[in-house]
Amino acid sequence: MEGIGHLGYLDGSERVARCVVFPRAFEDGALLKEQVAVPQVDKMSDGLSGLIVSVGARALLESDADVHVFGCKIAKLGNEKKAVKLQRELKRPEETSHYRGFYEILLSELESLDLGDFSVRVAHWPEDGLDEHCNLELAPNNKEISKSALRKSAITEMAVEIASVLSDPRDHTCPEDQDICEYLRGFSLL
Repeated sequence: MEGIGHLGYLDGSERVARCVVFPRAFEDGALLKEQVAVPQVDKMSDGLSGLIVSVGARALLESDADVHVFGCKIAKLGNEKKAVKLQRELKRPEETSHYRGFYEILLSELESLDLGDFSVRVAHWPEDGLDEHCNLELAPNNKEISKSALRKSAITEMAVEIASVLSDPRDHTCPEDQDICEYLRGFSLL
Protein backbone atom coordinates (compact mmCIF):
# COMPACT_ATOMS: atom_id res chain seq x y z
CA MET A 1 0.00 0.00 0.00
CA GLU A 2 1.06 3.55 -0.62
CA GLY A 3 2.10 5.27 2.60
CA ILE A 4 3.53 8.61 3.65
CA GLY A 5 5.73 7.04 6.27
CA HIS A 6 6.06 6.63 9.98
CA LEU A 7 4.73 9.50 12.11
CA GLY A 8 5.53 8.18 15.62
CA TYR A 9 4.38 5.51 18.03
CA LEU A 10 1.18 5.27 20.04
CA ASP A 11 1.58 4.87 23.79
CA GLY A 12 0.19 2.15 26.03
CA SER A 13 -2.77 4.25 27.18
CA GLU A 14 -4.23 4.38 23.67
CA ARG A 15 -6.72 2.15 21.86
CA VAL A 16 -6.83 0.90 18.29
CA ALA A 17 -9.55 -0.70 16.17
CA ARG A 18 -8.97 -3.91 14.23
CA CYS A 19 -11.38 -3.92 11.31
CA VAL A 20 -12.80 -7.21 10.10
CA VAL A 21 -13.21 -7.54 6.35
CA PHE A 22 -15.15 -10.50 4.97
CA PRO A 23 -14.26 -13.09 3.68
CA ARG A 24 -11.03 -13.03 5.70
CA ALA A 25 -11.49 -14.55 9.16
CA PHE A 26 -14.68 -16.44 8.30
CA GLU A 27 -14.91 -20.15 7.61
CA ASP A 28 -18.19 -21.93 6.90
CA GLY A 29 -20.06 -18.85 8.13
CA ALA A 30 -18.26 -18.77 11.47
CA LEU A 31 -15.86 -16.08 12.61
CA LEU A 32 -12.43 -17.43 13.56
CA LYS A 33 -11.18 -14.80 16.01
CA GLU A 34 -7.54 -15.81 15.58
CA GLN A 35 -7.86 -15.13 11.84
CA VAL A 36 -8.86 -11.54 12.60
CA ALA A 37 -5.41 -11.03 14.11
CA VAL A 38 -3.16 -12.87 11.64
CA PRO A 39 -0.07 -10.73 11.01
CA GLN A 40 1.68 -10.33 7.68
CA VAL A 41 5.45 -10.38 7.17
CA ASP A 42 6.48 -6.89 6.07
CA LYS A 43 8.89 -4.04 6.67
CA MET A 44 8.33 -2.23 9.94
CA SER A 45 8.82 1.45 10.73
CA ASP A 46 12.51 0.82 11.47
CA GLY A 47 13.05 -0.75 8.03
CA LEU A 48 13.53 -4.27 9.41
CA SER A 49 11.28 -7.24 8.70
CA GLY A 50 8.65 -8.11 11.26
CA LEU A 51 5.01 -9.01 11.62
CA ILE A 52 2.38 -6.35 10.88
CA VAL A 53 -1.33 -6.07 11.66
CA SER A 54 -3.18 -3.06 10.23
CA VAL A 55 -5.26 -1.11 12.73
CA GLY A 56 -6.89 2.30 13.11
CA ALA A 57 -6.00 4.81 15.83
CA ARG A 58 -9.06 5.40 18.04
CA ALA A 59 -7.65 8.83 18.96
CA LEU A 60 -8.35 9.77 15.33
CA LEU A 61 -11.45 7.59 15.01
CA GLU A 62 -13.34 9.02 17.94
CA SER A 63 -16.75 7.44 17.41
CA ASP A 64 -17.82 3.97 16.34
CA ALA A 65 -19.29 5.63 13.23
CA ASP A 66 -15.82 6.99 12.39
CA VAL A 67 -14.35 3.47 12.64
CA HIS A 68 -17.12 2.12 10.42
CA VAL A 69 -16.39 4.76 7.74
CA PHE A 70 -12.67 3.81 7.98
CA GLY A 71 -13.50 0.09 7.66
CA CYS A 72 -15.77 0.65 4.68
CA LYS A 73 -12.98 2.61 2.97
CA ILE A 74 -10.52 -0.24 3.60
CA ALA A 75 -12.86 -2.78 1.97
CA LYS A 76 -13.57 -0.45 -0.96
CA LEU A 77 -9.84 0.20 -1.54
CA GLY A 78 -9.14 -3.54 -1.46
CA ASN A 79 -11.86 -4.19 -4.03
CA GLU A 80 -10.61 -1.40 -6.30
CA LYS A 81 -7.04 -2.73 -6.19
CA LYS A 82 -8.21 -6.28 -6.90
CA ALA A 83 -10.30 -5.12 -9.88
CA VAL A 84 -7.31 -3.22 -11.31
CA LYS A 85 -5.07 -6.25 -10.84
CA LEU A 86 -7.59 -8.56 -12.53
CA GLN A 87 -8.42 -5.90 -15.15
CA ARG A 88 -12.15 -6.48 -14.81
CA GLU A 89 -15.14 -5.84 -12.60
CA LEU A 90 -15.49 -8.14 -9.61
CA LYS A 91 -18.50 -10.44 -9.09
CA ARG A 92 -20.43 -9.50 -5.94
CA PRO A 93 -20.28 -10.99 -3.40
CA GLU A 94 -18.18 -13.94 -4.55
CA GLU A 95 -15.03 -11.95 -5.40
CA THR A 96 -15.43 -8.85 -3.25
CA SER A 97 -14.45 -7.91 0.29
CA HIS A 98 -16.90 -6.41 2.77
CA TYR A 99 -16.28 -4.63 6.08
CA ARG A 100 -18.24 -6.39 8.84
CA GLY A 101 -17.25 -4.43 11.96
CA PHE A 102 -14.35 -4.03 14.35
CA TYR A 103 -12.77 -5.06 17.63
CA GLU A 104 -11.07 -2.78 20.15
CA ILE A 105 -7.54 -3.38 21.36
CA LEU A 106 -6.26 -1.62 24.46
CA LEU A 107 -2.54 -1.19 23.89
CA SER A 108 -1.81 -1.67 27.60
CA GLU A 109 -3.34 -5.16 27.36
CA LEU A 110 -1.37 -5.89 24.20
CA GLU A 111 1.86 -4.76 25.86
CA SER A 112 1.20 -7.06 28.84
CA LEU A 113 1.14 -10.21 26.69
CA ASP A 114 4.01 -12.68 26.82
CA LEU A 115 5.14 -12.51 23.19
CA GLY A 116 8.28 -14.59 23.67
CA ASP A 117 10.93 -13.44 21.21
CA PHE A 118 8.88 -10.43 20.05
CA SER A 119 8.18 -6.95 21.29
CA VAL A 120 5.13 -4.94 20.30
CA ARG A 121 4.57 -1.33 19.29
CA VAL A 122 2.02 0.55 17.20
CA ALA A 123 3.39 2.92 14.55
CA HIS A 124 1.18 5.69 13.20
CA TRP A 125 1.51 4.97 9.48
CA PRO A 126 -0.99 6.78 7.21
CA GLU A 127 -1.48 5.08 3.86
CA ASP A 128 -3.86 5.18 0.91
CA GLY A 129 -5.25 8.52 2.12
CA LEU A 130 -6.21 7.01 5.49
CA ASP A 131 -4.54 9.23 8.10
CA GLU A 132 -5.94 7.06 10.90
CA HIS A 133 -4.07 3.97 9.72
CA CYS A 134 -1.45 2.41 12.00
CA ASN A 135 0.69 -0.71 11.92
CA LEU A 136 0.70 -2.93 14.96
CA GLU A 137 4.30 -4.14 14.72
CA LEU A 138 5.59 -7.35 16.26
CA ALA A 139 9.32 -6.87 16.18
CA PRO A 140 11.58 -9.89 16.60
CA ASN A 141 14.11 -9.36 19.38
CA ASN A 142 16.61 -11.16 17.11
CA LYS A 143 17.12 -8.52 14.40
CA GLU A 144 18.83 -11.07 12.12
CA ILE A 145 15.81 -13.36 11.84
CA SER A 146 14.94 -14.27 8.26
CA LYS A 147 11.55 -13.70 6.62
CA SER A 148 11.11 -17.46 6.25
CA ALA A 149 11.77 -17.97 9.96
CA LEU A 150 9.21 -15.27 10.73
CA ARG A 151 6.60 -17.05 8.64
CA LYS A 152 7.30 -20.48 10.07
CA SER A 153 7.72 -19.77 13.74
CA ALA A 154 5.52 -16.92 14.80
CA ILE A 155 2.47 -16.06 12.75
CA THR A 156 0.03 -18.53 14.32
CA GLU A 157 1.35 -17.95 17.84
CA MET A 158 1.15 -14.16 17.49
CA ALA A 159 -2.37 -14.34 16.02
CA VAL A 160 -3.57 -16.33 19.03
CA GLU A 161 -1.95 -13.84 21.44
CA ILE A 162 -3.41 -10.78 19.69
CA ALA A 163 -6.84 -12.43 19.45
CA SER A 164 -6.81 -12.83 23.23
CA VAL A 165 -6.99 -9.02 23.64
CA LEU A 166 -9.60 -8.31 20.95
CA SER A 167 -12.65 -6.95 22.75
CA ASP A 168 -16.01 -5.27 22.39
CA PRO A 169 -16.98 -6.32 18.83
CA ARG A 170 -19.26 -4.02 16.84
CA ASP A 171 -21.07 -5.24 13.72
CA HIS A 172 -21.69 -3.05 10.69
CA THR A 173 -22.88 -3.22 7.10
CA CYS A 174 -21.55 -0.52 4.77
CA PRO A 175 -24.03 1.62 2.79
CA GLU A 176 -22.60 0.26 -0.47
CA ASP A 177 -23.38 -3.29 0.72
CA GLN A 178 -27.10 -2.75 1.34
CA ASP A 179 -27.90 -4.74 -1.82
CA ILE A 180 -26.31 -7.84 -0.25
CA CYS A 181 -27.07 -7.15 3.42
CA GLU A 182 -29.14 -10.36 3.80
CA TYR A 183 -26.19 -12.39 2.54
CA LEU A 184 -23.72 -10.55 4.80
CA ARG A 185 -25.96 -10.84 7.88
CA GLY A 186 -24.76 -14.44 8.15
CA PHE A 187 -21.21 -13.20 8.76
CA SER A 188 -21.34 -11.43 12.10
CA LEU A 189 -18.77 -10.60 14.78
CA LEU A 190 -21.35 -11.17 17.52
